[in-house]
Amino acid sequence: MACDWISSIRQVASQASAVVVSPAGDLLALALSRPDAAEQRARLILSQHPGAVERSIAHQVIGIVLRDRGETGPAIRQLRSALRAARATGLRAREADTLASLGATLAVAGRTEEGELELSRAAGMTSGADLGRILVRRGGILGIAGRHEEALRDLTRAARSLRRVGDALWEARALQSRALSHLARGAVQRADHDLERAESLFLECRQELESAFARHNRGLVARQWGDLPAALGHLAAAEAQYTALGAPMVELAIDRSSVLLAAGLSQEAFEALADPAESRSRSASNSLLDTELVFAAASAGLAAGKPLEARKFADRAKRSFRLQQRASWAARAEYVSISARHLAGETSSSLFEAARRNVVDLSDHRADELVEAEILAGKLAASRGMSLVAREHFDRASRARRSRRSTLTRSIGWLGHALRSREMGRPSGVLIACSKGLDAMEEYILTLGGSELRAHATARGAELAQLALTEASRRRDGALMLRWSERWRAIALAMPPVAPPDDVALAHDLAALREVTWRAERAADEGAPHMHLVREQARLEAVVRDRARQVQGDPGARRNDQLDIAGLVEDLGDTVLIELTEVDGSIKAISVDNGTISVVDVGSMQAATRELGNAIFLLRRLARGQARGDLFEMLDATGRRLQEVLLGPAVATAESRPVVIVPTGRLHSTPWGMLPCFRRRAVSVVPSAATWRRANRTRLQPLGHVALIAGPDLPGGAEEIEATARRLSGATLLRGAEATVANTLGAIDGARIAHVAAHGTFRADSPMFSSLLLADGRLTIHDLHRLRRAPHRLLLSSCDSGVAAAVGADELLGLASAVMSMGTTGVLASVSIVNDHATVRLSLHIHDRLGRGDDLAEALADARQELSDDPGALAAALAFVSLGV
Repeated sequence: MACDWISSIRQVASQASAVVVSPAGDLLALALSRPDAAEQRARLILSQHPGAVERSIAHQVIGIVLRDRGETGPAIRQLRSALRAARATGLRAREADTLASLGATLAVAGRTEEGELELSRAAGMTSGADLGRILVRRGGILGIAGRHEEALRDLTRAARSLRRVGDALWEARALQSRALSHLARGAVQRADHDLERAESLFLECRQELESAFARHNRGLVARQWGDLPAALGHLAAAEAQYTALGAPMVELAIDRSSVLLAAGLSQEAFEALADPAESRSRSASNSLLDTELVFAAASAGLAAGKPLEARKFADRAKRSFRLQQRASWAARAEYVSISARHLAGETSSSLFEAARRNVVDLSDHRADELVEAEILAGKLAASRGMSLVAREHFDRASRARRSRRSTLTRSIGWLGHALRSREMGRPSGVLIACSKGLDAMEEYILTLGGSELRAHATARGAELAQLALTEASRRRDGALMLRWSERWRAIALAMPPVAPPDDVALAHDLAALREVTWRAERAADEGAPHMHLVREQARLEAVVRDRARQVQGDPGARRNDQLDIAGLVEDLGDTVLIELTEVDGSIKAISVDNGTISVVDVGSMQAATRELGNAIFLLRRLARGQARGDLFEMLDATGRRLQEVLLGPAVATAESRPVVIVPTGRLHSTPWGMLPCFRRRAVSVVPSAATWRRANRTRLQPLGHVALIAGPDLPGGAEEIEATARRLSGATLLRGAEATVANTLGAIDGARIAHVAAHGTFRADSPMFSSLLLADGRLTIHDLHRLRRAPHRLLLSSCDSGVAAAVGADELLGLASAVMSMGTTGVLASVSIVNDHATVRLSLHIHDRLGRGDDLAEALADARQELSDDPGALAAALAFVSLGV
């Protein structure tokens, strides 16, 4: 958990308790409301050679503003000047207030013990409301040191005394700091109550910056509670307030990364923090902010599977935390360092002993990492044959399954329980615990509305799913293997979709992004300066991404398609289902054939992905006309190798009947038609067997219109669409300038069949911005999510339209998976680039067969046979897959 202790210190920056009327009288309040304006006025006052009171206040204000910018060295010098001037006034209250500001700033600079000493000296000089204000600041420093019981005593005493005297501003500051101590101790509801009251008081007092702090911290509370859309919304609102006030906050990046990590977006979090953390870790600064930034980068690196970077940052953070006398934070950094060593493959006795000591330290400080640290220590003990010790650690971790704090914490507790059951030789206990842990994770995912967040969040349950699948694999029970292969597959597609609100601002942002992207691409093609446009494109993408992530889920909903094996067997009939799953790096093929469920070992996932890469490379060469030699022989040889590594002995179960393939996410972009056994057969590709069953129930084509759209600059695209339109009278036809994003969305909304011939782009760096090029710019997945009703069937005759990013546990993000999650039952899309002219003949054949009542898989299989005499056209047909039914 990332408690924003820096913000708590900033919020308690001092205000004079007894100041004579002077030009500097309102500056201290302004320092936390309009810092730039406050600094300008303070420097102007100092230039006029003021008296001691004004001089003390002006230096104090400049020190506060500099501290909030992270310039702690100059800030301390300004505050020492303020203290000298305050002593010259003879006013004890003025001296105590300035001394308190100095103490708070010393703490921010990492000199925690020295800062606490100065604040205690200040407290001894005052009483009443003045004492209350100083206790607020001392409570913040005690929180920094992890001494939360003492912090709560100071802050509760301060809040009561300040409320009695009617000091609403300082009462709000006390409540805000107290909320952070409550949060650190897991009292989330108390923290939320304090922050809600504090924000209200700050608004009454017109303290704009501090109200932004309150909103920022409400984001931390929402994250701790597990409400990630609300957390992202609060942090986005705080960022807007900071920007408007000219007060950028590095802490915001730290806290936003903690939300991204909770959502499974570890790579994004690490990329956002790595460079600034590297820069700050090499500086001479030992400030709290710099150290927390480095620690956040370490945590993100660990989650992203980067052990070397994670350990480097964690060890640097640990050293700084120890210098700052922040024992709880040092223990947390040690946990990340130990975990990184384990992730890198280390299992030494010294690592095990370090892990056991770390558990004790984290327990002393009640740190959130404790449960995961117990699991890590248990794993290390188990690897050394110390079964009894391992069970003790797993048992303590398992107690979190009863936690009231969050579903994420409960799921980790169930993981501990599953590992304990495995260590005790109780396989049934393993499966029960894994099931309950995944139930908790499912409950958590339902709170997320955005499909991207849902897909990535499944990574949090991957270890539970793999543990159960490994146990099921040992039994060689086909039905059990199928049930567990399905249990945590395509979760994001199985959840009831949450439509984003009809957001005018989102529509505006998407239109602006479309325009900027088009201008940037045009400028790049013409060799004109365009980096400023690329930066604006990145900014707008971030805005759109954040809006989409803030869509609230429906915690009361449940999955659409829990697998009913008996029902699946009945629905399949003569169709064979082959589901591929990965267990410990090996592919297992689970086949369902006339009611018989069997499992065969295929081979390594590494070999499969290597051959898949070779196959895609060949298709790309054929599409570009770069291949030489006997093209049919090249296709056949590549297909045979691919068949061997993907199906192995499982190919014998299929014979000549229709096949439903359920690949893992990493194999989803396979051109299945290249496999000799599938060349002449109807092959449907689906993310899960349960998804196929759901689509199969609605496979009859509903009444409705046909929409045909031709994008710009696609050789053969207009020809393809126009030729199709001539065969389908009454179809809605958009081409040329008419084929805009808005018109296209209107045309395909609720269509029986929608066919879009346009340039497609898959964005591996950000799959949600994968797109189709239309007359006025790119139609992205975010645009598709604005449809009221997805088309029943969608044909995408464009390059890479069927490619998807494998994220989370086994999820897909791409154009095709996006519309399937919204209710589209069948998609025809390509998993490679295709020759645009060659697709004309293919598309016409597909529509002819659909008109005769074939489904997409049957139509595509027939097209492959029809085009088998033309290597170019055949290569195009092989690049397409039928997704769904």
